[in-house]
Amino acid sequence: MTIAFPTVKVEIKWSQGPDWGDWVFPATLGVSGFGTSVYTDVSADVLSVSINRGKARELEEFRSGTARVMLLNNSRQYDPDYSSGPYYGDIKPGRMLKITLTHPTTAVETVVYKGIIREFDYSYEPTGAGSGNSVVGVVCSDILYDAGNAQVSTTSTASKSGAQIGELLDIVGIADRDLDTGAHDMQATTYANANALTSIQNIAYSEGVDISTVYGSKSNQFIFEDSASLAVKTSIGTFGTSALPIHKIGLTYESDLIKNSVAFTRTGGSEQTKTDATSITDYGTRSLSKTGLVNATDGDVANLAQDAINQFKDAEFRIRNMVLKPRANADLMTKVIGMELRDKLVVEFAPPANNGSGPATGTMSQTHFIVGLKMELKNQDFTATVIMNSDTGKTAGWVLGSAVLGTSALSW
Repeated sequence: MTIAFPTVKVEIKWSQGPDWGDWVFPATLGVSGFGTSVYTDVSADVLSVSINRGKARELEEFRSGTARVMLLNNSRQYDPDYSSGPYYGDIKPGRMLKITLTHPTTAVETVVYKGIIREFDYSYEPTGAGSGNSVVGVVCSDILYDAGNAQVSTTSTASKSGAQIGELLDIVGIADRDLDTGAHDMQATTYANANALTSIQNIAYSEGVDISTVYGSKSNQFIFEDSASLAVKTSIGTFGTSALPIHKIGLTYESDLIKNSVAFTRTGGSEQTKTDATSITDYGTRSLSKTGLVNATDGDVANLAQDAINQFKDAEFRIRNMVLKPRANADLMTKVIGMELRDKLVVEFAPPANNGSGPATGTMSQTHFIVGLKMELKNQDFTATVIMNSDTGKTAGWVLGSAVLGTSALSW
């Protein structure tokens, strides 16, 4: 038994105006503003929605979240050259688009994507002589795209990581943000026509390798989570149970992520190295190196290198991704619609025996953090793919002055 398909609402702010106001100043990044204009509902023309946010694996940076909405264009209503169209003169890249899903049983509306239109991709699908459908693909990306196309020239103030990131965001005009304070001190750093996003990502890396990060939220807010953030998260649920069933699951046991010889250097500092002899014996030397970190002290860099060793010195047999069909039940629909990057969850999986025909041989239960979210909605089918990172080494310590206890180590 399945529940109904969620109501899909796609809205576009067609009218231009001066207001990126609390979000991004358009003059800075060269994108259209939105003023006090309201959204226009284009849901009646929606054929399909595809959303892709996050990253594929550890040690990668989070990418700009993208969406592609396919709209029926048989009346040329989305044709920028059609002067009789309802949006004529306003069909331009740089407009805001929002996707909302309404839960079929609770009627709760949730924004699952918000971003800026980068492209209108037109196609014509002939079905016979002189007839056919006109379709337009509306391609969007979120705030990370804009940060990645901005430059900064400044000398930052020696401060916590969150404050330094805030300084760079001020320069490029990104005001809608949620920044953790940061647990560690960063040195003053001079930037000369430096890429804003790359510079911010380097600060986050200096705060905590693959533990601290920046990303665009589903509401298009710029997010910085520091090295203490994962330790305080609580699980959103246990997937693989009858209440939250999994449609398909993918596991991996690989060597690509093994790092047992780490060499990090901060600007103006000396190289700090950490190794794990047992891992080197098992897998050979597998190196990770990075220069130009902005930590205030070499001691911080040495601890950063040890954190990387703790996370990546061993191969793990673990759950990499799961495919969910939210229409399976109301609880699963609630969880999927509400998911956000970096959410913590538990996944249970019982591998089958006897060539797939016998009973499960034991239950695997693992705790993970969401690093990738994909949603596909088309023809009454709703599929969500969740990509996960292991929690190994990511919540092992506690930060002085915080309430994260019950662990055996004092985080640096």
